Amino acid sequence: MADSVKDIRVEVKVRNNLILAKMEERGINSVAELCRLMRMYNKQGKVGELINMKRAARNEGGEWIPMTLVLAEFFQCLPLIILLLCYLDYAA
Repeated sequence: MADSVKDIRVEVKVRNNLILAKMEERGINSVAELCRLMRMYNKQGKVGELINMKRAARNEGGEWIPMTLVLAEFFQCLPLIILLLCYLDYAA
């Protein structure tokens, strides 16, 4: 029975559901599709880092990073609406 534990791996991903929900509302199924619609063809990695909470939404001076503002403009909402308050200054 101990061998069966080695056969299973469980992984948990933390993602920003507020942005994902906004994407789903518009029928956007992937970060690549989102970037195409925003005409940000070479920014897929940066958008993915925000969604996967690996990049802080604000810089060290407390100002919104440009990608945060681009997403907020695209979704027609304030940056706080699409980003979790507890994660504004945190990146994994």
